[in-house]
Amino acid sequence: MSSNRRVYTTGTTQFALFTATVTRVQRLSEHFVRITLADEFLDDYSAFQYHGNNATLDGYIKLLIPPPGQSEPVVIGLNDSWREEWLSAPEHERGWMRTYTVRAARWGIDQHKNIPEIDIDFVLHQDEAGSMGPGSAWATNTQVGDRISFLGPCKPASLWASWNLQDATRVLICADETAAPAAFSIIRELPPQVALDALIEVPAGEGELPQELADCPVLNQGRENLTLHWMPRAQHGERGQLLEKTLRAILGVNGASVADEDAPAVDEPYLWQVAEGGSDTYIFIAGEAGVVRNLRRICVNEAGIDKKSISFMGYWRAGRAES
Repeated sequence: MSSNRRVYTTGTTQFALFTATVTRVQRLSEHFVRITLADEFLDDYSAFQYHGNNATLDGYIKLLIPPPGQSEPVVIGLNDSWREEWLSAPEHERGWMRTYTVRAARWGIDQHKNIPEIDIDFVLHQDEAGSMGPGSAWATNTQVGDRISFLGPCKPASLWASWNLQDATRVLICADETAAPAAFSIIRELPPQVALDALIEVPAGEGELPQELADCPVLNQGRENLTLHWMPRAQHGERGQLLEKTLRAILGVNGASVADEDAPAVDEPYLWQVAEGGSDTYIFIAGEAGVVRNLRRICVNEAGIDKKSISFMGYWRAGRAES
């Protein structure tokens, strides 16, 4: 086994600790940066079992951000209690774990050899005190040649993902800036017969969609059944407000709702559910947990959409760190 791949198997699921080298840092806009990671052993990552363009959709990994002053990748001894053991150490010793969508996976070229590489799009955002989280800070400061580790599924396992289109012919995607990479990766692979409204709310200053961020030729092909709602927030605008307003307009509802006893609590450990399918309409909601919960309520309570037709993912929670 390579030192670059530490494999763990639980039941029928297998994932690994991968390490990779930063080979490119590309600033896409004021708030987005794309970082390319490459390593010859990444071909064991699940995305590389697919032929063609190695579509990733909303496939995600668990990126391990090293603590300040540490130049070597974080190493985790994968076993039945790895999470508890890792979390038991102070953050300044172990670093941080953050979830990121793999924006693309492909075979690159390095010194005349085919090397598997992945792109990750980072949002560079600050909290109310002006501080960046660990992921944003790492993406801001990393340079070509730096190395980092991540947890991800090994082939032949499926990607870690929540996209479940099945036979739906109409799709609504609701995303904040943290879910924009997943949204655009999905749009790029969407079958032409599927009608789509993609609602993406982004920070103030992102008035124009960065074409490199979208990387979706289909957006320039004039498809009548595809509409992108790119919505920059006001400087001090409330997160999710534009998403809620636009979603209500598309669904034709006015804000009158009823109690939903099954609505997930924002402070649940995992605000995450994958649709079961079986409907003509499929809704994919991802971003900050409070916003995700409100958008789901609009769909279920106000528009009467079957809960089984909705995938929702609270990628993060305002005021609380991921673990």
